[in-house]
Amino acid sequence: MTTTASAAPEGVILRVANGEATVRLDPVANACGGCAHAGGCGIGRLASMRGERSATLVLPAPVGCVPGARVALAEETSLPRLALLGYGLPVLCAFIGAACGQAAFGGDAPAALGAVLGFAAALASTRPLTRFLFRAHGGAPVSLSLLTNPESGHERTTRSHL
Repeated sequence: MTTTASAAPEGVILRVANGEATVRLDPVANACGGCAHAGGCGIGRLASMRGERSATLVLPAPVGCVPGARVALAEETSLPRLALLGYGLPVLCAFIGAACGQAAFGGDAPAALGAVLGFAAALASTRPLTRFLFRAHGGAPVSLSLLTNPESGHERTTRSHL
């Protein structure tokens, strides 16, 4: 396995088709440093739950990638914003729903119902909202960095956003 300064998860491109690269990630024994999870990387755990030694992902292909090329999976700076959207929005909507239920009808039952409805609405809208924001801002929290190209043997740094 090639090592990098960032200790990002690495893998090999298996196939490239329709602008997407199928990447087999190297098995991860320890935390990558991104989250410093002592038990190992979450992607490694997903693979082990499926009985595999490594995970396989389909991601947008970097320019010039070919099967056999080594890539690194990199976290982008928008990850904290996505976490805030995914976790914060449902909680905020639950509070707003509770306040609306309390203000409109008074009592605990309408407030509880408003909280549940606000939470459900946020959960239903989070995924489409996230997809819209990805398209609007042209990026996502994960990208592939092309490390080596087997055709040329040279190191490259082309990035492709998910």
